[in-house]
Amino acid sequence: MRRSIVLAAALTTTLALAACSSGETGEETTTDPQESAPAGGSLTVWVDETRQDAVTAAAASFEDETGTAVDVVLKNFEDIRADFLAQVPTGEGPDITVGAHDWLGELTTNGVVAPLELGDTAGDFEDVSIEAFTQDGQVYGLPYAIENIALIRNTALAPEAPATWDDAVAAGQAAGTQFPVLVQSDGDKGDPYTHYPFQTSFGAPVFTQNEDGSYSSELAMGGPEGQAYAQWLAAQAPRVSSARTPRTTSPSRRSRTASRRSSSAVRG
Repeated sequence: MRRSIVLAAALTTTLALAACSSGETGEETTTDPQESAPAGGSLTVWVDETRQDAVTAAAASFEDETGTAVDVVLKNFEDIRADFLAQVPTGEGPDITVGAHDWLGELTTNGVVAPLELGDTAGDFEDVSIEAFTQDGQVYGLPYAIENIALIRNTALAPEAPATWDDAVAAGQAAGTQFPVLVQSDGDKGDPYTHYPFQTSFGAPVFTQNEDGSYSSELAMGGPEGQAYAQWLAAQAPRVSSARTPRTTSPSRRSRTASRRSSSAVRG
């Protein structure tokens, strides 16, 4: 999954997005979760492999409670956004899809999603998950999960938790593994999402934040802080390896693979 790098702490939210079908009048409508699926009707939901089992189970419960038939369609996550944009305007797309919050700008610009009314249930979710899919005061997605970057340490190879990045690298070097530390990347493209905690530690976020915590359009990744981060990143090349792991591989398998090659791994 390609994830946004604009949220604090490099958080990402995976959400259910309501498709906005264009009617003859061209008027926008607001989708209420309680009204979007009348009893006896049907819904089509696009999911990826990671969320297929959970959504299928939820769909079965929804069918029992409402009498609404739910067709859960498995899609390659990398194809969902493009297919959603192409098919919703033609009426061939799904009613709901899973997706990442950093798709919102493109989806709203193309008019293929409708806002949701979460009502009192909004308080049941982490504020950052709601904020991630809010635009112009409207919420466009139901939060499903929040992910974060983690440092995974093989305690058999590095028994003491490192206090600094240099300590983590030194522990890996002392362990004698193939790589001191592995950092998830995407080949020649890099992976700014995974590197974002390093970047913000230098005080160089992508955008500045307003007093209320929202992001402005003003870039903040330049200047002395951004230059210091770039210099530090270049100096890491001899010390740290960037590992590309397929997204189709389960997180637990990716972690096991990384732990055999290094004492620590940074990944999402």
